[in-house]
Amino acid sequence: MANNQSRSNTRTKSGAKKSTSGRSSSRSSSKKKTANQTPLERLVRSREFTATLTFLAGVLTLLLAVPFGANGIWGTLQTFYYAVLGLAGAVLPPLLLFFGVLRVLNRNSGKFAIKSLEILLLFFLIGGMLYVFNGVPFVQNKQDGGAWTFGSGISVHFSGMMHDEIGPIASGGFFGALFGGFCYMLGNSTALAFVLLLILILADLMFLFGITLYKVF
Repeated sequence: MANNQSRSNTRTKSGAKKSTSGRSSSRSSSKKKTANQTPLERLVRSREFTATLTFLAGVLTLLLAVPFGANGIWGTLQTFYYAVLGLAGAVLPPLLLFFGVLRVLNRNSGKFAIKSLEILLLFFLIGGMLYVFNGVPFVQNKQDGGAWTFGSGISVHFSGMMHDEIGPIASGGFFGALFGGFCYMLGNSTALAFVLLLILILADLMFLFGITLYKVF
């Protein structure tokens, strides 16, 4: 009995030594990988770097979102900014700034990133409604009553926004033209596009606020 117990104790100690040595080897290998990284690679992978980039992007988009009445290159950049994002351009800066702050504080930013995408999608869908009611008639008038197509509907609409022929916010912007134009293309009907976009908006709101049919009824 004493011999068996001593053998078992010896096996336990040897197993513990192996696990400890395995952990130490994994730690040393991870340290070697970190040491082999260049300073630029360590900087890019660091949390502070992504937080700084996000915060700077928030500041830049905030400057683009605020109408200063500037001309020249800055005025063109502002026009392009809203021509692409439409109404969503007004909510993108605070989302980026808040996301950067969360990264600095080392908070869980994954859920906020998902919610931010849902918020942007909501404004893109609202932009789609604006495009259906404002952008589509603009394109049709520019084509002298010609048939509306998805491709021409986007290109003519974007060109009109860049040349200040139609307001980018009031007409939904480029992403609004994508969503609204797709829904309008399904039946060439304003009413059908409105109903489809309304359903998508309600679905997005349910995901955004965690509303289920069980909670509603």
